[in-house]
Amino acid sequence: MIEMDMLEELTYIYGQSNKPIDSIPLGKYTVGYAGCGPIAVHNTLCYLDVQTDFQEVIEYFEDNRGLVLGGLVGTRSKICAKYLKSKDIEIDYIRHAWRYQKKLDEVVKSKRGVIVQYAGFSPIERLEDEHEGEGSSINTSFRIGGHYIATRYNEVDDNFIMYNAYSNDTSERMTDSVRDHINSMYRFVFDMSYILII
Repeated sequence: MIEMDMLEELTYIYGQSNKPIDSIPLGKYTVGYAGCGPIAVHNTLCYLDVQTDFQEVIEYFEDNRGLVLGGLVGTRSKICAKYLKSKDIEIDYIRHAWRYQKKLDEVVKSKRGVIVQYAGFSPIERLEDEHEGEGSSINTSFRIGGHYIATRYNEVDDNFIMYNAYSNDTSERMTDSVRDHINSMYRFVFDMSYILII
């Protein structure tokens, strides 16, 4: 278990599944399971150079009904926005932003940063042998899930920096397109929110 005083000294959190971050309690679950929302808030405060205490972020989510079903299905994006406002960060909050996902890269370029919450699903095809000699069939099932990332535009290299892009990352991840990154995770995105840092 991570010592609580270590949480005050954390800088960026690159991957929520990495030890010792993964075992920090969050509601009925752990940061490794459902912590991408609080991590996105924490990482945003880091790149804005605002002092942050990750334990305080966690407690805010727990105390303000920020966990959906105790964390079973993640966290509420409006609590991310509310916490940033409580730190005097000027934001715009766009719920149901999936309609604007084609313009996501333009949006990130025009702001100091963006927290993107997305949920979607992708078909997973597996070739299965039914019976020897009778050929095979394709069984399609679906991978469904969601995630939050903190991202910002890097003018120097003309790319985007993403934090906690994958749960086991050990550093920030660079990409030419945040939109393409999300589409590589889920073929069909059915929910998306933006918290725009002005």
